[in-house]
Amino acid sequence: MDVGNERRDGGVTEVDNEIVRLLITRVDDRVRVSLSGGNSNIENIKETRRTLEGEIYQAKEEDKIHENTLAIYSEDKDLFTKMEEALPGKSHDDIINHYNILIDNVEPINSGRSQLPNYLEVHSDSNQNSRGRMAKRGFLDRIETQVFLKIGLII
Repeated sequence: MDVGNERRDGGVTEVDNEIVRLLITRVDDRVRVSLSGGNSNIENIKETRRTLEGEIYQAKEEDKIHENTLAIYSEDKDLFTKMEEALPGKSHDDIINHYNILIDNVEPINSGRSQLPNYLEVHSDSNQNSRGRMAKRGFLDRIETQVFLKIGLII
């Protein structure tokens, strides 16, 4: 079973699958290292989880930037230049590959064969709850849970 952001039609985007595949690979590598580390295994796994949370958030943010840049500059002859400016540190090839995946995901939506993905809103003050207090951290979200179940960190 694929894991990733589920769309309203129950499907999963290729970008989501690729993100999860890369994250699982990174976690597998880190777990192998942490399991060879002796008494510090639990701390290493906790650090891996914190890093993974940041990478998932960053990947979702990058997807939004790609999509928004494409929506704004889709008719611009300098589209890829605009995308490179919006995502410093990404190579030209990475941007073109991501663009092609986005186009492949949008085509079924435009043709009416699929519904729009159901993305959650992410706010910059996401560490605060509705009362303005810092939110408690600790529970894994659905994607993280599936990733950790798949690699055996959660029983």
